[in-house]
Amino acid sequence: MAYEFELDGRILEVAPVYGRRGFTLEIDGRRVEAELRAAGVERGEAELVLDGRVHRVLVARRGDVVHLQLGGRAFAVTFVDSLRRVARAARPDAGHDALVAPMPGVVVEVAVALGELVEEGALLVAIESMKLQTAFRAPRAARVLEVAYAVGQSFEKGAVLVRLEGGPVVEDGPVGEGAA
Repeated sequence: MAYEFELDGRILEVAPVYGRRGFTLEIDGRRVEAELRAAGVERGEAELVLDGRVHRVLVARRGDVVHLQLGGRAFAVTFVDSLRRVARAARPDAGHDALVAPMPGVVVEVAVALGELVEEGALLVAIESMKLQTAFRAPRAARVLEVAYAVGQSFEKGAVLVRLEGGPVVEDGPVGEGAA
């Protein structure tokens, strides 16, 4: 499973790749041997080993942002909740809003039908990715204009799952087995 981080206004996709001798990181498709060693934790110091090269890093956290100083440069890194980001980023299409898949997965429940009027908070679809189920609900009353996938069908990241008449669609968090 990949995680998203924002760095200098860019979204980076970071995924651990597990092997026999631990793991590497895949950052935007590029594999990097990485290790973080705590040096002077109480002073916010650490050593970052990238592809065998050791770098001294200063680390400070303020709220959701981790500030790093590496190689004389300062960086602010923020963990991105990709489900919420994609839900917010869904853009209207000819006066309609699309519920877009934040990651590849499979549809585990479709609770609406084409043309159906849904109430605020109504379950639209539930998806599963990496054994985590996520439910998507209507933020207000709307008409369902499209249901693109049936239960059991797989989809890719960015696929339109459901299209509603106007208004945003938000995700309400993990549900079911595998939820934290």
